[in-house]
Amino acid sequence: MFLTDTDLNYLPLFLNHYPEVNVTISGGVVRTVNPRHVLEWINVTNIGAMPLQSLKLNELIPLDWQVSQALKPEKAVHVYFANTTSLETNPEITRPSTIAVSPGHPELIRVAIPSFNATEIGHPLMPSQTILLSIRLSYALIGTSQSAAAYPRYYAFGAHAEAWTMTGFLGTTSGNVDLFGAEFYALAKTVGNRSHEPTIV
Repeated sequence: MFLTDTDLNYLPLFLNHYPEVNVTISGGVVRTVNPRHVLEWINVTNIGAMPLQSLKLNELIPLDWQVSQALKPEKAVHVYFANTTSLETNPEITRPSTIAVSPGHPELIRVAIPSFNATEIGHPLMPSQTILLSIRLSYALIGTSQSAAAYPRYYAFGAHAEAWTMTGFLGTTSGNVDLFGAEFYALAKTVGNRSHEPTIV
C-alpha cells in the first residue's frame, strides 16, 4: 500500500520515513491541503500456486479523508492490471458495477470482482500477477475549524482481501488476508487571517 499525488508522484517524506501532506490553516479554519488530492494505492499479488478467478477487497478510508466529492465513486476508484513497470501504462480493468462506497466516518470501499475472465485482461489472476486498486481521496477537514496545535496528525489505513479459484466467489479460497503497512502524516502551517476569503475545496 502506498500514496501518490494525482500526477503519480510519491508524496514527500516526513522524518525521512512517512509520507506527508501539508495543511494550510488561516483564521483557525483549514483552507487547503497540498497535494489537493491523494491517490491511495493497494497492491494485491497472487503469491499462491493456483490462478485466482474472483476477488473481494474492502478498504477503510483513513479518518478525516473521503472519496473525492468532485467525482462519482465509480470515477474515483480504479482497478489496474499491473503488467508494466509504470503506473501510467498499466491497463485499467475497472468495472463500475463492482465498486461500492459505504457512507460513514470513515467511508468503506468495497470492490468485488466476480470473474477476472470478464474483465479486460480476459483471464484469471495468475501466480505472481498483480492488480492495483487506486482511490482518489480528498481531505474532509477543509472548511472546518482546526487548531494548528493538533498537528501533525497521524493517519493509517488498511485493507482486507479474499480471493477464490472459481468465478462467482466459489471454489478454494485464499483465506482472509489483511493488508497493512500504510501510514502518513498531515502537517500544518498557519498563515495570516483570511477569514473573509472563500474556502478552497
